[in-house]
Amino acid sequence: MVLGLTEEEEDGIYTPDIDSSDYYAPSDVASESEDDSNYDNDKGVLDDDDYLTWTLKLTKSHIKRTIEIPNDFWQLHLHNAPLQNVVHFLVIGQTWRILLKHSLGMIWIKHDWRRFKDANALFPGVCCHFKLVDAQDIQFYSCHHLCSVPQDWASGYTSKSS
Repeated sequence: MVLGLTEEEEDGIYTPDIDSSDYYAPSDVASESEDDSNYDNDKGVLDDDDYLTWTLKLTKSHIKRTIEIPNDFWQLHLHNAPLQNVVHFLVIGQTWRILLKHSLGMIWIKHDWRRFKDANALFPGVCCHFKLVDAQDIQFYSCHHLCSVPQDWASGYTSKSS
């Protein structure tokens, strides 16, 4: 069962939450997610378990507004996937249906970011790792931790040097 959806919504009739910060589009200036994303297509993004991964350190703007999926990651690793506006975030046995918006070379979460971040108690300073576990249905396993705390599962993660 997908969290936050009724059976009717799961069958294709979907009405997004109205009271949501999810309606914000990224600005035309360089986004914080571009600056804070640890995606580096030159080094690759293979974690110790060989899943392609992108990482984002959350800022106040991400918490109040939305996040972007790195366009380089999408173009390199999901270009063969069916063009769709839905991805799934998997967190400890729960699945979150996330609606995307594509525009001007950017991909951001359009709806359901608020529910996801609230349910997972996300706040500025948290690092979110998104492992691509299914490129056809576009499913990411998501893990979160304070950025200063090392995580065993991410020990093999390749990222940019700060």
